[in-house]
Amino acid sequence: MRKVLITLLAITVFGVGAAFAQSDMGVQYNTTQWAGVGLGYPFQLYYGVNNAMGNNIDIRGRLSYGFWNLNVGADVLYTVAQLQSAPVDVYVGGGPNVGFGFYGIGLGIGVSGVVGAEYRINEQFGAFGELGAGYTYWFNGAAGYLFGGFGPRGAIGVNYHF
Repeated sequence: MRKVLITLLAITVFGVGAAFAQSDMGVQYNTTQWAGVGLGYPFQLYYGVNNAMGNNIDIRGRLSYGFWNLNVGADVLYTVAQLQSAPVDVYVGGGPNVGFGFYGIGLGIGVSGVVGAEYRINEQFGAFGELGAGYTYWFNGAAGYLFGGFGPRGAIGVNYHF
């Protein structure tokens, strides 16, 4: 658990430093929000706001469905690189999540991290891929015990920017 938290903290610290060190080198669009869907594990729906906490710092909410659980979470995303030769943004981030498990009626609370890239097809649409991991503490109401679990996440998907 301690190693997972230290790793997530390191990603956040280095991500913030890299985000503030970047200039706006890439293609700039006039969109302020996006909604998207990610196919993978878990299946996810997103809603995000560009530059919500400053330049290159976005916030997104997510609703995800995995094997026998439904999660609601939020991520702070830091754009660490914008490629000059293509409209690609590379980002890192993470945030908290709360879950409800259908098998055994469980409730969970956790944190997850993610790294990904989005290729902007045009001003409205972008294709992305991301990998991440999270750690969640689950309370199983039927059995009455607490346990922790590490889980990977990964997705490819599309975003609609508006």
